[in-house]
Amino acid sequence: MLFAHLRARYRAGAVDPLTSSITALDPSLSQVVGERVAAERMMLALQGLPVDTQILLELRYFNSMSTAELAALYDVPAGTIKSRLFSARKLLEASMEPGPRSPA
Repeated sequence: MLFAHLRARYRAGAVDPLTSSITALDPSLSQVVGERVAAERMMLALQGLPVDTQILLELRYFNSMSTAELAALYDVPAGTIKSRLFSARKLLEASMEPGPRSPA
């Protein structure tokens, strides 16, 4: 009955009860909340970056532009884009690190 229920619920995607877990098919509330919190942190971190850095990261990762496309857009060599993306990711990573906590 469980397999039939899962197949009916997830008709769009193939459900293989031998390889699919319940967690993967139907995330828990804590997983959904955790993903939303992570997305919120990412958005706030992106907004705190310099505008050019934010735009570069959004074009690459949200708009799926390739290095070659970004190089053509910015009119710079592909190596320059790779370097800028590396620096941008490091800056984003640093801005997402939790800061020192104040004593309670």
